[in-house]
Amino acid sequence: MGALKCIVIDDDDFSIKIIEKMIEKTEFLEFSGAYENPVNAIEEIGKVNPDIIFLDVEMPQMTGFDFIGAVGKDKNIIMTTSSEKYALEGYNYDIADYLLKPIIEYSRFLRAVLKVKSKLDGESPLYATNEANSIFIKQDSVFKKILFEEIYWVEAFGDYVKIKSKNGLYTVYSTLSGIEQKLPPNSFVRTHRSFIVNTTMIDKIDQNALQICGESIPIGNSHRKKLLSALNLL
Repeated sequence: MGALKCIVIDDDDFSIKIIEKMIEKTEFLEFSGAYENPVNAIEEIGKVNPDIIFLDVEMPQMTGFDFIGAVGKDKNIIMTTSSEKYALEGYNYDIADYLLKPIIEYSRFLRAVLKVKSKLDGESPLYATNEANSIFIKQDSVFKKILFEEIYWVEAFGDYVKIKSKNGLYTVYSTLSGIEQKLPPNSFVRTHRSFIVNTTMIDKIDQNALQICGESIPIGNSHRKKLLSALNLL
């Protein structure tokens, strides 16, 4: 697949310019136009056939949600909004992601577009290996191998997970349940709704938390019994 064609729909020229610069900075994206009037965008969208639409929520002629209703939910839409209250409603419209204005961090922009790219490529960002001692994670266009024995813990992070290992910290687009299915259950246990730990890395445990390499990981009440049963206790 070539560069992904992107359009921006926003009644604020400054916001358009910010997103345009970020698109041009990203190798696999192509800026294909901007529209301050969403009605005009509806008329042109069939000609442009964009892969990604950056869509403002609050516009005078038509709201972003009205726009989705007009063009359909099958578009890859990244919503841009100055209010977090629209985020949950946006997911009811099957949006790919949302960016909170002012859009400052390129890393947050990149995570959003990589989510769409992974979907269009038909690829999962997580791959367990046949040898069952490691997992491959997708970082941009490169697949990196991580040995299970090197993982300290996995932490939920919004629509992503953070994998803390001996060789660094990796952020991957996945759910905690999704990666839990790929980890060996004999050594990885969920200790909290937001954490899975490698039991071989645990240094000590107290009533509400455990320690791994000096870091404190919470233990949820509903997970404590399963954690203790997975350990070699005297």
